[in-house]
Amino acid sequence: MNQPAPEQPADVVARLRATFRTGRTRPVEWRTGRLRRLRAMLTERGAEIAVALHADLGKSTREAYGTEIDFTVREIDHTLDHLEEWLRPESAPVPKHLGDDATAWTQYDPLGVVLVIAPWNYPAQLLLAPVAGALAAGNAVVAKPSPGRPAWLPTTS
Repeated sequence: MNQPAPEQPADVVARLRATFRTGRTRPVEWRTGRLRRLRAMLTERGAEIAVALHADLGKSTREAYGTEIDFTVREIDHTLDHLEEWLRPESAPVPKHLGDDATAWTQYDPLGVVLVIAPWNYPAQLLLAPVAGALAAGNAVVAKPSPGRPAWLPTTS
């Protein structure tokens, strides 16, 4: 059976930039939806990920869950619990010469496409925790797993 040719990196980035420009990633509902999907992948496929981490790094199931899978799930949970609070604009000082009615605030906006490159030693946690942060911030993400961990790669699809 013929597999389609893998998408070239430049094409992936162009596609994600186009998606970002539509504003699709800005709403908090989009962000929380992606975080919940990432969390579901970790909880539903945790056993597969643990097996892959054992094959690649010799990690026990307990270590895989403690340092990679559950660690990242807790990070996502923390982000989901606080995201709306973190996204609220913050009041900022205004110089007196602008008048008493002048107001200013800091608004947190997503920046675009983020590249996350994972090292070899914690391939799940150090790939997916930054991905969660980038998604929470409303960015599109290109995630590059460590190529030195072949068993781990199929579990991220």
